[in-house]
Amino acid sequence: MTSDDHLDKETSLTAILSENGIQAKAKSRFVSGVDRLLGNVTEIANVFLESKTGTKRSRIEAEKLLIQAAVSTLTAEVREDKLLAKQILENGFSQMSRRQLNKEKVIEAATIELKNSPPTKENSTTGPSELSDEFLNRFERYSEDASEDEVRAKWAKVLAAEIKSPGQFSAKVMRTLDEIDNQTATLFTNAASHRIGSSIPKALYNPAYTAQRALDEAGLIKQSITNIIQLGVKVTDNAGNEFWLVQFGKIAISFHDNDLQELISKANRSDLISWSEKDQTIGIVILGSTAIATSIMEILDDNSLGNCKALVAEFRKSKFKTSIYSLDPVTNNWIKTAY
Repeated sequence: MTSDDHLDKETSLTAILSENGIQAKAKSRFVSGVDRLLGNVTEIANVFLESKTGTKRSRIEAEKLLIQAAVSTLTAEVREDKLLAKQILENGFSQMSRRQLNKEKVIEAATIELKNSPPTKENSTTGPSELSDEFLNRFERYSEDASEDEVRAKWAKVLAAEIKSPGQFSAKVMRTLDEIDNQTATLFTNAASHRIGSSIPKALYNPAYTAQRALDEAGLIKQSITNIIQLGVKVTDNAGNEFWLVQFGKIAISFHDNDLQELISKANRSDLISWSEKDQTIGIVILGSTAIATSIMEILDDNSLGNCKALVAEFRKSKFKTSIYSLDPVTNNWIKTAY
């Protein structure tokens, strides 16, 4: 190799990740995961910074080593049958090479995903230092079979999401992702596009029976005869004023009406809001998303704030006095959002 060969240059993956905000434990999970999947942490840095030159060279060298190892272990009979030997080598290496390439493409895409959407400070400083062997073993198999760009992008998002927040993608979730058909996947993507946090308000998305049945059979949205509701709680602000708050992850909707029970009855919006006699509280009507669905939402686009505004607009049509609050990541206090 020449002195200016890419592989002769020491590239610090740690520095690359740090520059893009991937710190501490999240960075450790990325490095250990890539090392476990590819066996060469530095090489993925070269892929990310210097296109595919280093990878191609490594693959060529690997081909030579594989061929040499295969030839040295062939039986005397196979050595004498050159046609058979060639067929064995071509078939075996072709499959191994394709799987390795697929895996590299997925990890390269996951690197870009993490660069464009870095982990939060909380993600970077909490959780284990390494991804679990159970996750990596299953992920490796799925990524090796990812021969299409769309499938590679899906598994890249899974790896990036697991690095940010480990434990989300169980064997069952990954199996569902692998087996779900295109039609059901499209239905769920549409449903999830209306979510606020991990909840899908029925007022924003009320699927036809056939669509909900398909999502139910896929283990994503449970069909239910009675309404499922996101319960609210009564809180007090700094001025001593009481109001109701319904939380959707890091976003919440507040209700400042004096007699909500009466207003709910007058609104007659069974798809929007209800009063829980059992809990003596209000509840926003939502679809019954499963734990699998919640995990898969992590790799889909999130328009929670926009959806929350759309839901508030529905409440205001029915004369509810509502506002939006967001959870401040620094102070952990609820901050009123102008809308």
